[in-house]
Amino acid sequence: MRAAAERAARIEELRVEFEAAMARDDLGSALNINTDIVALLIPPNDLKKGWAKRHGLRQSESRGDPVAWLAGKRQPWCEPHWFDHGTRWTMAGQPYLLVGQPYDIGPDDIREFAALQLAGFEVWVNTYPAWHFPGQVLHVEVKRAGT
Repeated sequence: MRAAAERAARIEELRVEFEAAMARDDLGSALNINTDIVALLIPPNDLKKGWAKRHGLRQSESRGDPVAWLAGKRQPWCEPHWFDHGTRWTMAGQPYLLVGQPYDIGPDDIREFAALQLAGFEVWVNTYPAWHFPGQVLHVEVKRAGT
């Protein structure tokens, strides 16, 4: 019970700091404070576990080219920029989904997403549920179309 009260007090302190940062137009500090609040409200590991459970997925420890892994092919090591903090996910024991959590994406990533779509993959980019650094990274999902 004490830990919950301490966490609630810390969240309130951060809320006040957030409001002060916003009043100063210090968006960088406000964003960092917001990230701390989100981590206290929903620990990053809980975000990841909850997301996997909702989708019926299990994390794979496979290595190598993530797109080749998803396509069921063996390829030499190659990790695209968008796969920063990347994880591979299986469903029913089969490769199902790639999740990258990059800090940013650029024109090369956009071109790669277009090529992936032409090759029969679905690409989804959002800010939630990023568990690596909530509020600071993107959440990129790539899976075979129709799965």
